[in-house]
Order: sequence, then structure tokens, then C-alpha cells
Amino acid sequence: MDIKEAVADAYGKLPKGLKKRAVEIYGCSVSYFDRLVAGNPKDLSVYYVALNAIKQAAKEYKEEINNKLDAVQGVKVDE
Repeated sequence: MDIKEAVADAYGKLPKGLKKRAVEIYGCSVSYFDRLVAGNPKDLSVYYVALNAIKQAAKEYKEEINNKLDAVQGVKVDE
């Protein structure tokens, strides 16, 4: 899988809210990021930056979910 395909695949797997977060991390407009995911820019370096933004958004989401799971598992009931 080349970098353009990897970016499109990873971005496609993100929930909608995380897609917005990836765009924020990248620091561009949603329309530009959508064009990037569609494979329009020729400069491959932008794809590596975009993939890192997608990974960062996913990492933040994973940390948030893990914190919520820890909180739920930490609930104790007095008997």
C-alpha cells in the first residue's frame, strides 16, 4: 500500500469526530484535507504529515477511551 492509499484508508476508518480532530492537528481546512485524502496533491511529503495527524487523533481517542474504561472499572459498590 502506498502512502496515498494508507492515508485514505486510515482516514476512512476514523469516526466523524476524529476526522475533524485530524484536520485540526494537520492545521488546514476540511476541504483541503478531503482533497489530500482523494490523492490530489503531488508532493508526497504532505501525505506523511497527514498520516501523522490521523495517527495522533487516533492516539488521543484511544487515551480518552482508556481513561473512561479505567473510571468504569474503578467503580466500587459498598455492600
